[in-house]
Amino acid sequence: MIHIHNAPQFVDGLAGKIPGARVMLHMHNEKDYPLAGRLDALVACSDYINRWFREKGVAAGVFATLPNGVDTVLFSAGRTPQLASESRARRGIPAGRFVVLFVGRISPEKGPDLLVRAARHLDRSAFHFVFVGEWPKGDPEKSERVRFADVLRHDLQGIPCTLVDTVNPADMHLIYSLGDLVVIPSRFEEPFSMVAIEAMSSGVPVMALRKGGMTEYMVDGQNATLIDADASDVQLAGAIQAAAGNSVELHRMARAARAMVEARFTWNSVAAQTEALYDRIRERAAGA
Repeated sequence: MIHIHNAPQFVDGLAGKIPGARVMLHMHNEKDYPLAGRLDALVACSDYINRWFREKGVAAGVFATLPNGVDTVLFSAGRTPQLASESRARRGIPAGRFVVLFVGRISPEKGPDLLVRAARHLDRSAFHFVFVGEWPKGDPEKSERVRFADVLRHDLQGIPCTLVDTVNPADMHLIYSLGDLVVIPSRFEEPFSMVAIEAMSSGVPVMALRKGGMTEYMVDGQNATLIDADASDVQLAGAIQAAAGNSVELHRMARAARAMVEARFTWNSVAAQTEALYDRIRERAAGA
């Protein structure tokens, strides 16, 4: 079994070159790459990505969805008020604020600018915003992403916020302890969103736009808050304000989200699904 992750450019060079081998392309986002042959399997991290490749006319013997997983021990729901307080103190976040956390690339498709505009409609004495991600560096004349980041920093002036650059993956669980609410304001169709399930596993409530694969495991009002895919900054601000005013409901949804992650997205579960998929591909090949 040749299991290729997110690299369709390697498929045609391997397919048919190893006698008896089966080729499975496992995609985590949209990549419009021409494939000459027929795959034994096209696997996607979400039904959304699966449909995208089917609609592109990719030929495969098996189409399947295999979700990503999360380390539910590292990303634990055991966040305590003391841990949150200590984490915030280390980052210089004032006590007594409702902390809204953004985690992701600092680039237009992830929508951090929408969250910044929403922040302008909220009480600056009650809220604090934390933006965590890779802040592009370099010449803004040569890079659109650098220009975007520079404008974002400018627009953040006057908004109570903390900016955090790239974080070691081994320390990401500490980042989630900063937030009272994780907001995912992506403009593009999120293929899956690792940030969402890491936050949910960590016991932090999640709010997201209705985009892509996230809607396959987020249920509005049950384990997350979903708002319209084309929500304005005013609508996003209103949703954040409402969430901040209902801590009981937030905690209930966070508990439900953690239970959902434990049931569907542990690495043990993903490993079992992967083995079952291998068996399915082999059995299909044997019966061909």
